[in-house]
Amino acid sequence: MEQEIEHPQKQQTTYYSGKKKSHTIKKEVRVNDKKRIIQVSKSYPGCTGL
Repeated sequence: MEQEIEHPQKQQTTYYSGKKKSHTIKKEVRVNDKKRIIQVSKSYPGCTGL
């Protein structure tokens, strides 16, 4: 999942997601069969391919 953030003052290209056309951070969320969250990964810059 990608979450939009404000434009960072430094390293803007690191957080720019071409897919969303905005500055984002990415997280991976895992759920069980009952749709309950069981794990959330740490945040990564928007251009990182997870």
